Amino acid sequence: MAYTTIDDPGQFFQVKIYTGDGNDDRDIAFGGENALQPDTIWFKQRGSDSDHFIHNSVGGTSNYFKVNQINGEFTDGADTLQAFNSDGFQLGTSGSWNGNSGTFVAWCWKKSSTSGHDVLEFTGNASSNQTVSHSCGAVPGWFMIKRQDQNSNWCLYHSKLGGPNKNLFINTTNSVQTDTGIFNNTDPTSSVFSVGNNADSNGNGATHTNFLWAPIKGYSKFGVYTGNNSNDGNYVHLGFRPAWLMVKDSASGQSWHVIDSKREPGNDDDAAHLIPNSSNTEAQAKSNRGTAKIDFLANGFKIRSDGSLLNGTGTMIYMAFAEAPFVNSNGVPANAR
Repeated sequence: MAYTTIDDPGQFFQVKIYTGDGNDDRDIAFGGENALQPDTIWFKQRGSDSDHFIHNSVGGTSNYFKVNQINGEFTDGADTLQAFNSDGFQLGTSGSWNGNSGTFVAWCWKKSSTSGHDVLEFTGNASSNQTVSHSCGAVPGWFMIKRQDQNSNWCLYHSKLGGPNKNLFINTTNSVQTDTGIFNNTDPTSSVFSVGNNADSNGNGATHTNFLWAPIKGYSKFGVYTGNNSNDGNYVHLGFRPAWLMVKDSASGQSWHVIDSKREPGNDDDAAHLIPNSSNTEAQAKSNRGTAKIDFLANGFKIRSDGSLLNGTGTMIYMAFAEAPFVNSNGVPANAR
């Protein structure tokens, strides 16, 4: 039996590091073997205190959300993202996307039932039983809904939180909460997700955007581990070497943390975390949190520090995407190719 259906994760997800130059019509290409036209791009300036910006191909290039804020959709982005290119993206002159000499990261996903990613818009009706179709091709393990027209929290579903009446807000440090009205106390299926009568997830007459991901063996995994508050922390099996990892202590008021293999390729420091619920730079994030070390391994990741950020005594949720599968679709170890 094939271990994965995706031998090369770079066809569907890539991390791009770039330095801004302030010029208009700036094309940023991934290069290499894979041409990836992204549908979801999450931007963050690494060295300056700035928001997290997320664009999607359904909403269009000039519309965006701030992941760390409650604001509705911004529609003033003519000089921000200007195009989803066939191998990357095009930027305008805005300093928060392309400031001269600024350092930036862009996390980029392609919509596909093969990779389990969809992004869509739907109109809320404030009912307690609305279902909406999606095209993930499998049951989503993680999705996040944002209302477009007014301030609202980002409503995040994770399949391992303890039931569909549980949710988190990615724009806050809040611990997991119980609310049957957000997802109608109903788990998603391979074809639909459900929303209830909560105004943030299903506001009457309001347009909402939903970013969805289904777990794909050897490419993505959304799970949990229990911290042991030790420098010899947990090893978490993924079935692939991670390219990107987001972690949150679901039971405490700690921040979200994102680590990727491009900004931190050597597993020898813990400086390159970014915090989705904060505008902090990498340096500010390190200063504010203390030590939070983690190793990316060929088949998962290993926690190397204690503390509730990555390794408290509670339930830690994670979302991970692959740099390379441990074993490819022909049953051959990826490092033997």
